[in-house]
Amino acid sequence: MRRLLALGVAAGLAVIVAVPGAAHAAGSPSPSASGSSSASPSTSPSASASPTRPASSSPTPAKSTTPNNTASHSASVTARGPHMYIPGTANSHYKTASTVTVSQTTSLVNQMVQVSWTGFTPSSQPTYDNTSTDYPVMVAQCKGTNPANPSQCYDATNGGTPASFGANGPGNTAYATTDANGTGKTDILLFTSVQNQFLGCDPKHPCSLVVVPSQGGDSLNYATPNCNNHGQDSQSLDLGQYAFLPSKSSPFSPNGYCSWKNRIVIPLYFAPTPNGCPLRAADFTAGGSPMLADAMTQWQTGMCQGGNSVELQYNSSINESEARTDVLSGLNDVAFTTQPVTGTGKHPYTYAPVAVSATSIAYWVDNSVTGQPKAGIKLDPRLVAKLLTTSYNFSNEGCPQAARGPFGCDNAVDNNPLNLYADPEFRKLNPSVWRNAAQPSGYEIPTVVSGNSDMTWVTTSWIAADKDAAGFLTGQFDPWGMHVNTYYLGVKYPTDSFLPMDPYFPLSSQYSPVYPLATVSKDQAENIQPGTMDTRDTTTGNYDALPPQVPGNRDLWAITDQAGAARFLFPTAAIQNHAGKYIQPTMQSMAAAVKDMTVNPDGITRSVNYSSNDPAAYPLTMVIYAVVPTGGISATKAAKIAQFLDFVASQGQQTGTSPGNLAPGYLPLPQSLRQQTLAAAYKVLHQTGNSQKPAGSGSPSHSPSASASASASPSKPASASPSASGSASRAPTAHAIAISFSHPDATGMSWIVLALLIAGAVLILAGPGALVYASPAARAAIGSGARRIRRLGNISRNRPGASRPRRGRVSRRIWRRNP
Repeated sequence: MRRLLALGVAAGLAVIVAVPGAAHAAGSPSPSASGSSSASPSTSPSASASPTRPASSSPTPAKSTTPNNTASHSASVTARGPHMYIPGTANSHYKTASTVTVSQTTSLVNQMVQVSWTGFTPSSQPTYDNTSTDYPVMVAQCKGTNPANPSQCYDATNGGTPASFGANGPGNTAYATTDANGTGKTDILLFTSVQNQFLGCDPKHPCSLVVVPSQGGDSLNYATPNCNNHGQDSQSLDLGQYAFLPSKSSPFSPNGYCSWKNRIVIPLYFAPTPNGCPLRAADFTAGGSPMLADAMTQWQTGMCQGGNSVELQYNSSINESEARTDVLSGLNDVAFTTQPVTGTGKHPYTYAPVAVSATSIAYWVDNSVTGQPKAGIKLDPRLVAKLLTTSYNFSNEGCPQAARGPFGCDNAVDNNPLNLYADPEFRKLNPSVWRNAAQPSGYEIPTVVSGNSDMTWVTTSWIAADKDAAGFLTGQFDPWGMHVNTYYLGVKYPTDSFLPMDPYFPLSSQYSPVYPLATVSKDQAENIQPGTMDTRDTTTGNYDALPPQVPGNRDLWAITDQAGAARFLFPTAAIQNHAGKYIQPTMQSMAAAVKDMTVNPDGITRSVNYSSNDPAAYPLTMVIYAVVPTGGISATKAAKIAQFLDFVASQGQQTGTSPGNLAPGYLPLPQSLRQQTLAAAYKVLHQTGNSQKPAGSGSPSHSPSASASASASPSKPASASPSASGSASRAPTAHAIAISFSHPDATGMSWIVLALLIAGAVLILAGPGALVYASPAARAAIGSGARRIRRLGNISRNRPGASRPRRGRVSRRIWRRNP
């Protein structure tokens, strides 16, 4: 019996000791027989698997004491307002209360939101003018959640005149009108404390939007203005120049007292940013793909939460080509890019898809009659080529028709249409858009990013793939007789940079690429056309910057990223794909384009298939990849890069505005691309590209796959896949990372481990149990206890969240390898 006791204890200990190895072996992805970088289908995450969403960190809104404000704390808010005055009556008000709706009020950043209203007093005309429009509307951003007077709001005390720039930066107060049916809308650009210190809006300091409807009322010569007396409204008391001035209840400065009294206040709550994360040394450095910046902001904020956080130093201002160079030289650990890397580097590398987005052609084209932005514009590749080559005869300054002025004339655009809206090709595609289009300057010169850019490469590749656009660039006339600006004749597309080539000063002064990419969206949001005036300021002698265009009279174009377009609510053009359809950048159209993409020679990265006849595909869709090292870095750094990739492939693909989510403007990675990301995480974690003996390992090194290192093939980067026989380099034995389960379909492994532990415990007790079990009474007691344990196990197994995954650690599928 003592031998049986010893045997049971020994067997139990052996099983328990074997548990970590069993868990490791069962949790590592098996390389495919072909050596592909994709994870094995049997271990890929479920298409329906989604990570646990983190709790929102937005503060609870303070209850407003403003009588007309009852906004709730939600993504979109509708607030009830007062009963507005019916114009032309003595003192009648609409029976239905007014409402104001704000499109987003939580997790806010520097972005646009749309404000709309119902039940307001109709304005006298569709366009706003502070000296002639009766009953206009002002929307201002203010300090705190219950501003007591207009001085607590930014740029809201100057008599309804839109301010272009002030002591605290550009103005953002919006002015609009109300239709005859009592409805209206406007967009307003929100500032955080980074853009405007006066407002100071951040996660700890909520702000508010104040909607002020001009309501007239007799506020002259009264200690307390009589807001029920509208006899003086027609004498300018309902105009913006009076209604939107500071108000006091006194005979000396009543001003806009009645309008401010009817204000509607909606609180605004701002998102945490990486700047709010605890300061510590970066785990690794990264740069490139400026179009990834919005996603990275939310990811970095999410990753800094929890005990096992990831801290990366990301530079979004450097372009992709610079990032590719930096990662090859070892200056950065990770590069973000759409175009593949060429050449060899300090470390072997592979690619991990992290995001899908697109290049968008954004515009503000206001209707000069209604003052509202136009939408639904269509552009084909040749029209975009005309804009990028400034081929229009702007302001009739082409030779020989133009009278010789201070700059002569521009012979390069002779006999061409005056502008985009006069182009028969644009008119044919947009029969209702070109009419009444505002033209404040007469120049449609797109705002584009300066320097090299993968976005520029994709845009010009789309143009070059179209025979009509390509022919136009080589000198072919379009069907209506328009030719390319001859300074651009023969320009080679595709190219990765836009270079102004026409020296005619009015054009060269206004065609001004900006840097970095974020500035493109910023200028478009602030209604700024880059460049300078073509005449000197008589006082300073300088060429002043072009002033911001006034909403309601804008004609602005930009080539930007879809995340920026989504954040600032830009209208985006529907562009022509190879099937002849005009498609806007949407989740569906980007997904269709990804499905049609061609795989590059490296076997991983993909490029847009411009010859695809898929009618649903948006042709400027882009997949952004992380170029990650598969050898030559420390185990600690490898673990953190792998953890980052695992985070991106799981929670980072959950669309939303909370920290850790995928920001608006990005398509969640399709399942096949997520598998590639997890496969790349495995290669980084285990440093499969290493051909040297891993540091700290006492085992002989194993040979990597023949295609494991980028240095193995100078002509193209290769996947660092382990070989089919599992002969990848042994992973470093010391790494500060724990096994967790990032995907719901991975939780079954925890029961395997639990079963092994229970088996070990049973064997340890088997020896003593045999002695006890010889007694019939003991056998009965043991049977009863076993049944109780089984019931408790069923309860534990079925309780909600019993095997809920934890965030911030590497998925078990990164650890899986061949048995």
